[in-house]
Amino acid sequence: MDQLGSRLSLEEITLTTNGTLLAEYVHDLCRVGIRRVNVSLDTLDRKQYELVVGADLFTRVLEGIETAHAHGMHVKLNVVAMKGVNDHEFAEFVQFGIEKNIDVRFIEVMPHSGNTDIAHDIYISSDKIFNDIHKRFSLRPAKNAVRSTTARSFSVGESGVKVGFISAVSHPFCERCNRVRLMPEGNFRTCLFSDSGVNLKKIISRGGSDEEIEAEIRTAVMQKPFQHRLSEMSNTLIMHRVGG
Repeated sequence: MDQLGSRLSLEEITLTTNGTLLAEYVHDLCRVGIRRVNVSLDTLDRKQYELVVGADLFTRVLEGIETAHAHGMHVKLNVVAMKGVNDHEFAEFVQFGIEKNIDVRFIEVMPHSGNTDIAHDIYISSDKIFNDIHKRFSLRPAKNAVRSTTARSFSVGESGVKVGFISAVSHPFCERCNRVRLMPEGNFRTCLFSDSGVNLKKIISRGGSDEEIEAEIRTAVMQKPFQHRLSEMSNTLIMHRVGG
């Protein structure tokens, strides 16, 4: 991470975390150049949090958010919308964001190997989330939104806070997605819902040159699917392994 932070060619390094150890490592993260952090938090209710996560770590997450914000980090909440879990909290998340001056991003449930039995039952479309929030807050399309982003972004009144919606199921964003992922085993993937890509670890292990690695990456990017295969991947996608 020290080496990544020192590379002048990188515009930004962002960390996505569950936030449970964030307070402990904020100083080190700032030292290596991380200025943005996405915190996954699916409920603002401590008891519900323990049911979802399996551990009573809610206060540690809140402490991490406060500490990161105090150190000048740009904090964003990632909220997976789930019927029967947090469908009554959407406006409360926005209010929380306004009070803490942090952005909030709602994510539709995507079917994968760990939730295929319940994904359909707990799924909530981003349109419904938007409508629920709009009953309480004024939302307007955010200015200077980056086209390549995977989220639709809206400004909340005059608060300066933004609310985003990642709608892979109801509003696919494939035509503007520029995301790629490097898996733990070395696979370079160009789409969360596709097996296409190249194993960079094998190339490096056999002594492949930087030029060869660059060429393979360029080829993989050029072959990036025009549309995701969400329904086809639902039984094989392991979300925590691809950083979804």
